[in-house]
Amino acid sequence: MKFNKKKVFVSALAISLIAILSFGTLAWFTDSDSVKNDFMITDSDQTTTPDDVFSIDIYETKVDEDGNVVNDANGNPETTDAGNTYKNIAPGDVLTKDPTVKNTGNYDQWVRVKVTISNADNWLALVQKYGLVLENDLFDGFDGNAWRSEGSATPVNGAITFTYYLKDKLAPDAEVTLFEAVKIPGVFDQTDMNAIKEFSLSFVAEAVQVENTKDNAYDAFIFVGM
Repeated sequence: MKFNKKKVFVSALAISLIAILSFGTLAWFTDSDSVKNDFMITDSDQTTTPDDVFSIDIYETKVDEDGNVVNDANGNPETTDAGNTYKNIAPGDVLTKDPTVKNTGNYDQWVRVKVTISNADNWLALVQKYGLVLENDLFDGFDGNAWRSEGSATPVNGAITFTYYLKDKLAPDAEVTLFEAVKIPGVFDQTDMNAIKEFSLSFVAEAVQVENTKDNAYDAFIFVGM
């Protein structure tokens, strides 16, 4: 059976934000970054930028359109913060997709990652049709011991978002991967593939300071109002 070309696009939208107020006012360090853009505000005394004190980065292994890992001149896998595009997707494919979060600041962080899937109505209909679980059957190599999953919200404007909280704090210069690959269920037939057509996965990483907040990521994000 021959399939028409299918594409999987990766993109993300987020902002990086940090504010430090003078005169003893307490302000929480918060930050977010994505594979697409980064907006930052300098601190109150204008001597450093937010990236000097509190920042986060998200990136992934670079692949070509066939899903093959791209290596540099030394044979090491390259990374990208611009996302990857996949073509010629077929049922049963396992596509390298390893969203990795790094603490690029100077403080311990509580971290969460939001993963948004487009064309959600058709995806949900297919997993119900075959008795699948979208998170389990789409994301390969997810470590439930490292991440707390808060499940997904009701689809909005054709997209559904899953939120994951890192259970341990992320130290400066440390990095952690959410999962290793995206799987296209092998039970899908041509009609199913036509239903999902082109879809995207968007990743947004967010962080708040560990000090003076809470003892876990989930409660810390609530505490600072994120």
